[in-house]
Amino acid sequence: MAKEKKKSKPGKLNELKTVEDPKDLKEQKNIENFKKQDELEELISKLPGEVILDLNDSEDDKIPLDPETGLDPEELEKELEDLKDLVQDEIDKMMEENPESEWDDIVKEAADKKLKRTISPSVKMCDCCGDVEVDEDEIYCEMCLETMQHYPFEGWKALIPIITIALLALSFSLTAISWSVFSSTAKAEKFVREGKFSSALAMYDSINTEIKVTDRNFGQKYLYNQVRIYDKIGIEAYEQLNVFIEENYTAKNLDNPCNKKVKNIKLKIDNFGKLYEIFELRAYSASSYEAFEKAFDEDVAKDEYDSVFVNYFKYVAATFLDESTESKNKIIDKIREADPDFKSLYLSLYAETALDAKDYDKCIAYANDLQKTNAESAYPYVYKAIAYRLKGDIAKASNACNEGLKVAPMNSNMNYQMAVVCLLQGKNETAFTYAELAFNNATDMNTFESAGNLYALCSGLKGDKEKYESAVEALKYYNISLSKDVTEVLEGNKKVEDIFAKGKGDFTWG
Repeated sequence: MAKEKKKSKPGKLNELKTVEDPKDLKEQKNIENFKKQDELEELISKLPGEVILDLNDSEDDKIPLDPETGLDPEELEKELEDLKDLVQDEIDKMMEENPESEWDDIVKEAADKKLKRTISPSVKMCDCCGDVEVDEDEIYCEMCLETMQHYPFEGWKALIPIITIALLALSFSLTAISWSVFSSTAKAEKFVREGKFSSALAMYDSINTEIKVTDRNFGQKYLYNQVRIYDKIGIEAYEQLNVFIEENYTAKNLDNPCNKKVKNIKLKIDNFGKLYEIFELRAYSASSYEAFEKAFDEDVAKDEYDSVFVNYFKYVAATFLDESTESKNKIIDKIREADPDFKSLYLSLYAETALDAKDYDKCIAYANDLQKTNAESAYPYVYKAIAYRLKGDIAKASNACNEGLKVAPMNSNMNYQMAVVCLLQGKNETAFTYAELAFNNATDMNTFESAGNLYALCSGLKGDKEKYESAVEALKYYNISLSKDVTEVLEGNKKVEDIFAKGKGDFTWG
């Protein structure tokens, strides 16, 4: 039975009239039903709460629906009346709570509240699924906690950061271990660019121990750098270079493709050594240069040898067998033509022939060019010291010696020249000191013979009989006789100027 209708108030709904359902008014009723439904939906949307409209009865109470509209007219009418009363009650309540407000303002306020609740619901939902309500102090519902994946990656992917950290630690350890190697290498290569090969080798020598205890592949580049430096120095460093290669490379290492350059240099040194043996065999038994050259060429033809080295030993033989300066210069020209880049060899030989020809200015010019190929070689300073001394300019000879000793303080030839200059200046005590250094640092028999005689002379002039006899005994041990120039000076028959400021400017032999 329908509820008693309340008196209409401003803002209240107009009463909905009950319409009977005669068959002849069926179409009109359907239209009215739809209008009422639209009015109801509009009204519900303005209410502050939520209204759930259930137009369906239970299965047992269902009444057949109108076949055309799909709605049960009687039940719909009843539902509409009930909802109308419910809505009216809500409106009355809102009017009583705000008696001074206009109806439009009340509706607007209710709509704002509803919107606010929609945007910021008071009910907390699961952050994972968003469908299940959870307590304020929880984030996920129980079902999500059981099924969700707690790590954002598969288990095996955890190895990636572990491996990354391990590699990073390894890189730091290698850098720490190798930093001294990197630093010393940079300094050594700087010396190479400056032409200071001895300083470069000394710098590398300070890290060779560390290179050897590291991975062999790690050390190959550093070892090759040193091989390259020895090779740049030239023939005078071949003996040291050969020792270095034998100490740091095995035959198996040299066959490695990455050591191809080292192997080629080793073959070149071996080639030089074989030619030296042939030279010794033929030069000391030859009666003339022509006889030597014929026998030497026959031996050389039996194998393949570097023409630079072949002509170098011919030059040595020509000097040993007193060939003319012109003949020796022709041999040097062949060396230069065969390898224009081998300046450390042919420039030094040109300087020697210029001294022999007493062309001292040309000798000094060659020495200056030679100095550009190796800033720490003693030879350019030795040639200049001799040339200036034989020109009679002892001051410049002394300057050349001082400059040479700065770059090669232990070089036997350099100390020898300084001792000679000091003798010419009358500084016998100082001369003795340099002569002793020259004698103790001699590296080959020719140098040892000259330095031994000078040391004996300086010892005698100083009055040190013990040192004099020691020098003579050392020379005799190698079957080297004391030059008669030494005896004549000590006996007063000659002056040091007669030996070192005239002629060839050195001791005479035989």
